Amino acid sequence: MVHPDSYQMKVSMLTNGTMDPRKLTACTLSGKFSEEVLFKHYKELASSKFKNNPILNLTFMENEDTEIRSSSGSNPFIVACLNEIIVQYGLRSFDPEDLFAHPALGYKVPGYVDIGFIINGFGEGKDSYIAKTLVEKMRSINPKLDFPMGIGISNLRLENDNNSPYQLSFYLKRDAKPMQLSKQAVDENSKSKGLIRLTMTRGEFRESDYEDISKSEINGNIYMINPFLLDQNIHLLEEEVAGRAAEVDPYDFAISLPNGKFAEEIFNEFQEINKTKFNSKFLDILSLKRNPVNNFIEYIAGGNYFASVLMNEILERRDLCLLSHEHLERIPGAKEKMHHQSLDMYLYLATEDEPNKYLAIDIHNQLKAMKKEDIKMLNKDFGDTFRIPLIIPLRRLTLRKDESSPYGLAFDLKKPTSVRNFPDLGVRDYGDSGLVGLITYSGETSCKNPYQDLAASDDRVSRIGVANPTLIKKSYNLDIEN
Repeated sequence: MVHPDSYQMKVSMLTNGTMDPRKLTACTLSGKFSEEVLFKHYKELASSKFKNNPILNLTFMENEDTEIRSSSGSNPFIVACLNEIIVQYGLRSFDPEDLFAHPALGYKVPGYVDIGFIINGFGEGKDSYIAKTLVEKMRSINPKLDFPMGIGISNLRLENDNNSPYQLSFYLKRDAKPMQLSKQAVDENSKSKGLIRLTMTRGEFRESDYEDISKSEINGNIYMINPFLLDQNIHLLEEEVAGRAAEVDPYDFAISLPNGKFAEEIFNEFQEINKTKFNSKFLDILSLKRNPVNNFIEYIAGGNYFASVLMNEILERRDLCLLSHEHLERIPGAKEKMHHQSLDMYLYLATEDEPNKYLAIDIHNQLKAMKKEDIKMLNKDFGDTFRIPLIIPLRRLTLRKDESSPYGLAFDLKKPTSVRNFPDLGVRDYGDSGLVGLITYSGETSCKNPYQDLAASDDRVSRIGVANPTLIKKSYNLDIEN
């Protein structure tokens, strides 16, 4: 084992192309050493010991913004397998107890990080076998354990198991420390589950809603801890995290993620409008995320298509507006600024059918009733009149209460409005979709995974972005109407 005392003691949450994770208190699996040594040995282990089980697929890719290569994807099996490699270098994966002890540790890690399991029963389906084997082994260490119980992935060893639906199972290490949890540790939405996959996002616990524990997403991260340096350097990390709490005035920036007093102001107005005008559970999804060290409001988390439209109305009363895809495309450095952020951008109208048939018909009827001069075509390559399929920027909508809508909410088109014809590409990607939502993630509009549920919200990555049209015009000579 390489003892890190021989290395320079340094705190940094993220490695870069030259840094070595053995010198860091905590880091993601990124940079030259991580790829050429740790990732290389991981692939060899996944091939030789685990027979190239596809569940263990892990990739390294280059971040276009930072030009740093890093891992992409995560599930508990991947993390347990990688632990066999990194432990030889004095490292281990991040654990639930790390976050309990040091809330600042996970604060700057983007995406999600797999950290352990909560077991609330044996459950049913593919994960039932894993739950039963884990409970048996955990009770062999502590017979008094009752549901719910918990275990961090760094306590587990991965082995082949022909009886497992995944062909893999977890065994407890000799020094494993199972945790007895309280009933309050299980979210209301997870109480019907047996095995609950526990992840961390931006320094907060998340109980995954994936149907099975093997699912891996592109925004999954591997997060490593150097236990030898942790206690010595945690105060430096806390100072680093607290130092990020800088107030952003949206009137001083072309684009921004609102924080501090401004975020609290528009959040409170949003909540009051919902309470007095809409009283909708589909709007009650935003939250203020605070710095774990000094309680500063860092950003507004969450969002869906209804919330974004209402927030745009609030912003426009302040001569600001909702951030759009056109802002990200045309303003220098905008994509880098919104890296790892998910922003609701467009409604895509293909047919007067499901999903969201009621809203699809309603919006299409509004368009057909409009005068030609009230509809601005954002692209005229396919004619100077609208026809479906098309996309509508959220900035061109307002929100109304509508008891006939499945959501109790509906959209009104502004006059004038703007649309963009979206011909063959849209039909190919979505088939005969009625009305769906498109997002922009890390500055790129996703055309492959449209949101059929327009009220869905994921506060792990969903954000409210703000643009300042006056400053954009002054600084870049751009009039962005989309």
